[in-house]
Order: sequence, then structure tokens, then C-alpha cells
Amino acid sequence: MGVIRGDAVLTLLLASLAISWSCVGDRITRGPRKFTDEPATIEHFRKHQAAFQLLAVDWLASGADSLCTLGADSMLWGDDPIYKSYGLWTRRVLAKDGWVDRSFKSLDEAATTVGTTAKDLSNWQGKCLS
Repeated sequence: MGVIRGDAVLTLLLASLAISWSCVGDRITRGPRKFTDEPATIEHFRKHQAAFQLLAVDWLASGADSLCTLGADSMLWGDDPIYKSYGLWTRRVLAKDGWVDRSFKSLDEAATTVGTTAKDLSNWQGKCLS
């Protein structure tokens, strides 16, 4: 596994934090990411820098696509929304006539359509929500 050092880590982590703060609660500090301004964001990052760095290194090593956690049964994998509705996993897809919901019996079936596995989705979902 490669190691990221120096300014690249700070840039990567600040960018990740800024991009994802509205998508997922902060698994490091167990609260939503709501910052009053840029200095507050930087202060939060610096207080938890080691934990954020470990999460970023794990994410980069995984080769995973982007994930935005919206709740226990709702996420974006890349640009693809996947959520659970009435016992079925559903993925919103762009069809010829607009957006439609396509349902699957399992998370694994839905995950396959976006190029991953239920195990990977559940793993990252768990890390973000724990």
C-alpha cells in the first residue's frame, strides 16, 4: 500500500471533507458536518487529522468509486443513487423517456449494475455511518 505525504494529504483531506460534509455524518466525531466558516472547517480537520488520514488512505487503497451516504438505506455510488424502498433495493436510471426506478431483490443485484458488490457498498456505508 502506498503512503501519501505532506501537502498532498492535506489537500486531499480538505477537499474530501469539503465535498462530502453535506452528504454524510462525520464518522470520526459522530456528528453532522456543519461548519460556520472556512476557519471552523480547517480547525475541525486539524483536530481529527490522523483519523481522516487513515480513512483517506483506506479509501485510496480500495480503488473504490465515490460514495455519498444519505442514510442507512440510501447512498450515491458515483452518480448512481441506490436506496431501499418497500423491501427492494432500487436504482434510479436515466431511460429514454427520463428517470425511472429499477428495483432489485438484493443489494448485491443493485451493486452489480454500478460495477461493485454489496460487500463493498456495505463496508463503506458502515464506515461512514459507524
